[in-house]
Amino acid sequence: MIDYFQGQYGNRLTFESEGTVKYNCHAWAWAGGTTYWMDPPNEKIYFTSPDNSYIGGLTNPSTATKMWYGTAVDHSAIVNASTNDLSSKWGYAP
Repeated sequence: MIDYFQGQYGNRLTFESEGTVKYNCHAWAWAGGTTYWMDPPNEKIYFTSPDNSYIGGLTNPSTATKMWYGTAVDHSAIVNASTNDLSSKWGYAP
């Protein structure tokens, strides 16, 4: 599966592991989980647990350590502000 995404996005992606159905982007970013799946809209219950790390409407988004796009995309990621990179998982994919 990595080959498919590498073909689509080239060197804009760095892969951390192969795809799995054990967890998705919300579990990866918000709960540090790699053994369960968090479906929308239920992922929001984890935004304040266990570390109360979700704050909506930041005036300076560059200080965020996690992000969530709550639009039709509904995606979460871990932010690395020093490199301006995101660490994420795409559904069942890598």
